Amino acid sequence: EVRWVETHTLGDLAAATRDLPREPIEWVVFAGGDGTVMAGLSAVVSAYEAAGRPLPEFAIVPAGTVSTIAKNLDLPRRGVSHARRLLTSALAGRAHIVRHPTLRVRDAAGGHRIGFIFGTGLVAQFFDLYDALPDPNAASAAKLVARLFAGAFTGSALARRVLTPLPIKLEIDGNALHHTRYSLIVSSTLKDVGLHLRPTFRAGERDDRLHVVASTREAVNLALQLPGVLGGTPLRGAGHVDALAPR
Repeated sequence: EVRWVETHTLGDLAAATRDLPREPIEWVVFAGGDGTVMAGLSAVVSAYEAAGRPLPEFAIVPAGTVSTIAKNLDLPRRGVSHARRLLTSALAGRAHIVRHPTLRVRDAAGGHRIGFIFGTGLVAQFFDLYDALPDPNAASAAKLVARLFAGAFTGSALARRVLTPLPIKLEIDGNALHHTRYSLIVSSTLKDVGLHLRPTFRAGERDDRLHVVASTREAVNLALQLPGVLGGTPLRGAGHVDALAPR
């Protein structure tokens, strides 16, 4: 039996997943983009952990604007209607299962998210700008990156807003780092965090590790790092953090 549930809000999602652990669910398929996958995984995992039940298998049908997660997993771009066919194939035993680690990120209110990429500083502020665009898509995201890159050298207000270090405390495996301000922190279990940017190029090396990359440097230095980030190489110079860590 295949059940199709369409959700439009986080409330819809919570209602759709709350009772899943009571049923003999084999597969849960998320049809959408990166936000759908993170919100869906978080809701399902929360419901199953509350019930003390083992998780079902998960599948992704990339149908979002960018679908960075799916691209990293080499999943072909499909429409939402493909979810039904994928579920049917999975139930018929024709699915090929690939294991991939995720991140669990806890917030200050005690809640948590299950996903693949976490970032703050430059990452969070970039997405604040991206989400405010009238038509957010891969092309407009690339244009925004270009504006920030150019603005770093000209000292534009936009670049200063996004690339100025913020007061942040960072601990890796329980060890507090001595830096007190960071312009960028990103941790991921995926190599490509979007737009072919690969700061976490070691992600996926081990199932029990995430790649953490952070920088204390300001606008011009970060802009100069862009070619290396596109090529999947470490940040150059002093003031950077690069670690493969469990926490």
